[in-house]
Amino acid sequence: MLKKRIIATIVVKNSMAVQSFSYKEWLPLGKPYCLAENFDRWGADEIVLLSTDRQNNGPDFELIKSISALGLTTPFTYGGGIRNSKDAIEVINSGAERIVLDTVIYDNISEIKLISEAVGKQAILASIPLIKENNGKISYYNHRLNKKEDISIYLKKISDLQSLSEIILIDKEGEGSLGGFNDDFVNEIINYTSLPILVFGGIVNDHQISKLLSTPQISGILIGNTLNYKEHSIKKIKNSLNSKQIRFHKSCG
Repeated sequence: MLKKRIIATIVVKNSMAVQSFSYKEWLPLGKPYCLAENFDRWGADEIVLLSTDRQNNGPDFELIKSISALGLTTPFTYGGGIRNSKDAIEVINSGAERIVLDTVIYDNISEIKLISEAVGKQAILASIPLIKENNGKISYYNHRLNKKEDISIYLKKISDLQSLSEIILIDKEGEGSLGGFNDDFVNEIINYTSLPILVFGGIVNDHQISKLLSTPQISGILIGNTLNYKEHSIKKIKNSLNSKQIRFHKSCG
């Protein structure tokens, strides 16, 4: 059985690490490299940095280079502002091992094949922000246009792609809350794709983490806000879970 991952997530706005609340409100936390150093020492299986304000500016290469310069032993993944294969190559050359794509999948699906050819399928993750409407309908949330979209159109694009390694499902409304990740999102996505799934948003307790990780198609959990206020929080989470299910590092032992 493949070991599943606990992935530390750093949300960035204006080059500052922030605590995000549904991507509507922001609480400054400090320099991203400080959080990255902590997560590296505490035994994260991967560090994902999501720059939320790069839609019109391209990737934050200086930030990527500053994280890379830390010499982390933990794999580092970057998302934000990647529009084409040129951006993707420069992000990898700046020090990220993998990239997260969102808007480019929606706007220019043909570019994904070029990005995959440039950096390799194993380096590409798709980010899918989702919301559940009052009538129970699940929709894709388009951050750039600030509106809901028919999820079936987006997922059809994903299911036709052969150029992705994993999907990140983001509970847009749950992100930053204490309400927990909406399990209905996973149930919806697995009807469209067999790709491994990562989940992010509102995950705050060990019980839900264990439940989510028991889903075969889920390959890992992204956690952001919960990790920022408890020293060695990743170690504590891992110690509470089934050791056969997750990865352990010496720093977590």
